[in-house]
Amino acid sequence: MQMLSDLMEALGLVLGSFAVAAASVITVWSAFGRSHHPEWSAPALLIALSLAIAMRLVRGELLSMAAILLTIAAPFMWMEGRRRKHGSKAPAGPGTRRGPFNGRT
Repeated sequence: MQMLSDLMEALGLVLGSFAVAAASVITVWSAFGRSHHPEWSAPALLIALSLAIAMRLVRGELLSMAAILLTIAAPFMWMEGRRRKHGSKAPAGPGTRRGPFNGRT
């Protein structure tokens, strides 16, 4: 019974930390997305996380795991924000070009 209790506690911590990290990412992304600078969301998230750690607000297992997940998510947020701001660098497929000939010669 104790093992089942420990398992449920660990599962709750993991799912809870994912929920906290996801809510933080969505909140920061949408706030900076509305200002048309989504690439600023990752540095803002890292600054807020650094301040929280410096002020010793990150105590306990749930917030520590959420902090780790947010640190992992920040580079991906920055890359996606840059891609959305500057447009995709992927080559266009056939028939997707714009211009007077639409890719026809």
